[in-house]
Amino acid sequence: MRNCKLTKVAGMIALFCGVLIFGHAFAQTYHYQMGYIFAQPFVTRINVTQQQTLINNHRVVAQDFVDDAAKIMVQKKSVSRNGALLTIKFIDRPALVLSDFISPETKDIEGDSQLFRYNQLITETKTANTYHQIDVYFSHDQPAVLLVNAKTGKIYFVDAE
Repeated sequence: MRNCKLTKVAGMIALFCGVLIFGHAFAQTYHYQMGYIFAQPFVTRINVTQQQTLINNHRVVAQDFVDDAAKIMVQKKSVSRNGALLTIKFIDRPALVLSDFISPETKDIEGDSQLFRYNQLITETKTANTYHQIDVYFSHDQPAVLLVNAKTGKIYFVDAE
């Protein structure tokens, strides 16, 4: 239990240092012990209408759960996976590292999970902004989508309707 608390404290210190150094905590390491991805202070929650405005009326939806190895190979300069860690690299800022987790069910607690799978790179035609689409799978909820600006590292969580 003590180790779990130390990990949480270390994660919060890293987040605080990222804010101090870069002014924003857009790119950083995310670990499940920090809570769900959509609840993080460096993630902006948007609804589907806002998402469609962000990407010129292109609606993004999470796909059926699939292995993302082939999709990562297409973006191998900026995206990689090492086991449970999905990494998005940026030119002039720290990488975003997303950590999958699976907490098995026991007789006392319900199991839980949050898995990240790379989907595609989307280019918004009006502004030429590009976004990495990362599908997020939860054990107790419908899948969701993270959009990560490929240049700025700004992260959007698209709330399903």
